Amino acid sequence: MEVTLLAGHLPGDAPPQTSPLYQMIAKPVRRIIKASGFTTCISLAILVETFRQVRKADVVHISFARELIPLTSALFTIALRKPLVIQPHGMLTSRTSRLHRLVDVFARPVFKRADTVIALTDVEKDQLQAWAGNTTPPLIKVCGNPLPYESNEERALGSRNAVFIARLESRKRVCDFVEAGRIAYANGWDELYEIIGPDQGDGPVAELGMRTIPNVTYAGSVPAQKIDKILANAAVFVLTSENEPWGNVLVSALVKGVPVVVTRSAALASEIEDNCLGIVVQDQRPEEVAMAVHKILSSEWRQSEEEDLARRFVSARFKQSSIQMRLSTIYKEVRQAE
Repeated sequence: MEVTLLAGHLPGDAPPQTSPLYQMIAKPVRRIIKASGFTTCISLAILVETFRQVRKADVVHISFARELIPLTSALFTIALRKPLVIQPHGMLTSRTSRLHRLVDVFARPVFKRADTVIALTDVEKDQLQAWAGNTTPPLIKVCGNPLPYESNEERALGSRNAVFIARLESRKRVCDFVEAGRIAYANGWDELYEIIGPDQGDGPVAELGMRTIPNVTYAGSVPAQKIDKILANAAVFVLTSENEPWGNVLVSALVKGVPVVVTRSAALASEIEDNCLGIVVQDQRPEEVAMAVHKILSSEWRQSEEEDLARRFVSARFKQSSIQMRLSTIYKEVRQAE
C-alpha cells in the first residue's frame, strides 16, 4: 500500500519531509483570521495540491475538524467520487460554542457523506452518532490513533515517580495533580509528583506547587522525543483531565506497560478499568488520585493473570501494528463497496 500524507503548515513550522512509511507533501498555509487558531488556515497551494492528490487516490482519509482545509478536502473527495474515510479525533464533539454550531451547519452534511467514520473509542462513537442527528449516519468504526513515535526505551523498575504530562490548561486540571502531591507529602509517603508540559494558562499552578510542596517538581515543556525516556522512568502515569477524548501520552504509557491513574470522564476509562491497566478515580478528587498512586506503588494492585490480560489487550488495541492492520482493512472495505 502506497501512502501519501498531505499537510498544510504555517511559516517556520514545516514538518520533516522523509519517512519510510509514507510520502510527505507539505504546503504553506496562512490564517485568514489571525485569532482563529487553525480554523481559517488555507492557501491556494494547499487547495491545488489537495485536488491533485484526491484525483489520484484510491481512498482518501481525512483528519476531520471544523476547519477549512479538512472541509474543502472532503468536498473535493465527494465531488470526485472517491471513497472517503473521516476521522474526527474528538474534534467534532469536544466543543459546542456558538461558532462551532454555526460551522456544523456545513460540517454535518459533509460528515454524513463519508463512506466510513473512524472513532477513537466507543464513547466517541456514541457522541458522533448523537452529533450526526436523527438521519442515518455513516458507518462508524472504532480504531485507535497511531502514536507519533515507536517506543524504544526499556522501562526502568524501582521508580517512585508519578508523572503528569500534558498541556497546562484548565481542562487538564494540573491543580488536582498538585493537590494529590500535597496529600501524599502530608501523609509521609515518598512518591515524587513530576509535572511536564507547556504552560497554556495553568503554569503558575505547577510553579507554585513546586515552590511550596517538597515532593512536587515542574520541568516545563520538553521535546517530544524525550517523552519516551521519561515514561520509561515513571512508576505511574497520571492524567487528571476532564473529558479526555484519547491522549497520545496516555496511550504511550499503556503501550510501555506503565500503570495509569485516570479520571472517570476519560473516554478510555472503562477500557483501562476493565483490562487492569490502572485505577480510575472520580473527576476533581485529588485525594482519590493520591490514594490510587500510593496503592499502585505500595502493594500488588493486580494479579499475574491480570497482568497477562493487560498485556494482551494493549497489544490488540494500541500497538502500531494492530492499528495499521485495522486501517488497511477499513481501506479495503470502502474500496470494495464502491
